[in-house]
Amino acid sequence: MSLCNAMKIETTSALSARAHVRGARAVQASTTAPARAMRRSSLIVRAATEEEMIKKYPLGGDVYKVELDCSQSNIQLGLLLKEGPDGRPAVKTVRPGGTAKGKVDVGDVILATTYTELKGVSEKSWGSAARGWIDTEEIDYAQTEAAMTTNSSSLGMILSKNYKATGIRKANVDSDVKAWAAKIAAEARAKRAGN
Repeated sequence: MSLCNAMKIETTSALSARAHVRGARAVQASTTAPARAMRRSSLIVRAATEEEMIKKYPLGGDVYKVELDCSQSNIQLGLLLKEGPDGRPAVKTVRPGGTAKGKVDVGDVILATTYTELKGVSEKSWGSAARGWIDTEEIDYAQTEAAMTTNSSSLGMILSKNYKATGIRKANVDSDVKAWAAKIAAEARAKRAGN
């Protein structure tokens, strides 16, 4: 996979998310809007190679890489995630019988994960699947989950057992803009009222 690939991750609601990847450029999603209004946010991030992710997050100590079989479905992983420190996904539950059992522990934070993109899709071809890596620092929790669901046979993850929150979040925080603006406005009003 080339270093210039980009991934467009689109979140249409809290319950559903879709990931679209088209080589070096992101393709606009369908403009067909459902009858009810839905908030839609998009973010374009650079896709990475496994080597780049391992260079950024060297394996060893509390950082490790795992490959999990998801050939039947993502449900077979037996992973339940939650939003963790800095908005990165953290493991909430590892279910007995899941392919993650014994390989991933509750509380581990996902630093990077794989996704699958279709290349060469046309009216005459379904295209071919290509695997890439995405840094969870660059996307939000819902977008990470969307990227993870695109894997078809195996899911790769780089995790940390003792992740320390940095307070830095590069991810698309569009979904939190209203809450952030309301908080800033409330703080400004309180400051004015106190002076």
